Amino acid sequence: MRRFLWKKCVELTISLFVIFLICYLPFKMDKSAAGQGSSYSIKDIISQLLSPNQMMYFSKNTGAERPLFPAIWEKYIYTMELLAIGFFVALAAAVGLVFLYTFLSAKMQRVGKAILGMMESVPDVMVVLILQLLIMQIFKLTGVEITNVYAFGDERAYFIPLVSLTVIPAIMIYKMMILYLEEEFEQSYVEYAYAKGIGMRTILLKHMFRNIFLHILNHSKTILLFMLSTLFVVEGLSNINGFMTFILNDALIQPGILILWVLMLFVPFYIIFAIFELYIGKTTGVFTS
Repeated sequence: MRRFLWKKCVELTISLFVIFLICYLPFKMDKSAAGQGSSYSIKDIISQLLSPNQMMYFSKNTGAERPLFPAIWEKYIYTMELLAIGFFVALAAAVGLVFLYTFLSAKMQRVGKAILGMMESVPDVMVVLILQLLIMQIFKLTGVEITNVYAFGDERAYFIPLVSLTVIPAIMIYKMMILYLEEEFEQSYVEYAYAKGIGMRTILLKHMFRNIFLHILNHSKTILLFMLSTLFVVEGLSNINGFMTFILNDALIQPGILILWVLMLFVPFYIIFAIFELYIGKTTGVFTS
């Protein structure tokens, strides 16, 4: 375990250094930014990062200089809310589908796989647009506004972003769970438990799902990174004034702000993934890195 923690600390240090270089060097090599002087020096950028509450940004809309906090913090919390709720809704939907799948006939299982396979091939952009058109059509026919199609000003939209975020990840998790579920059915403990008269529902919930969730945690990095990329599209199409589009729509890009923006995404997820790996390692006795 000490070796694991040491490796993670080294990985984090190297990652932070690489992020700093990737975000800083383009500004340093840009000739048009040569007149910025010391504001682009490494010393001043590090000083800004060490005191983020004092960082300022130039608004693209007004050109005025504004404090970065708490403006970016509110957007960050909103975006992380969408991501966290979306992930757990996708996980819950996948578990429900898998539970239903186990009690279907072989023919219905094949039909379900085919339908979900077609849904998975639909681009996330199309999911957002179809939902928006559907809600607008319902409003046109009935006069009932189910939910906000777009976010205006400080308004927050949840329904369309969450559905758009969860459809494809739910199918991804479902397909992974089915794959591992079929492997678990071949394990001897399942036959032994069934022979002792334990019901299939109990075997699924208490034994098989526990083992499957370890595999899902192992793949959570891929799922969450996919959801982050989808969030860019969702915020853009739903006119959400969120964290993902802040760096593109609201703020004039400066190296210190860009580095902080990347770190606010990278560091929390790195810690979460490290905790997942530690949990899997302690449970199975095998550390993945």
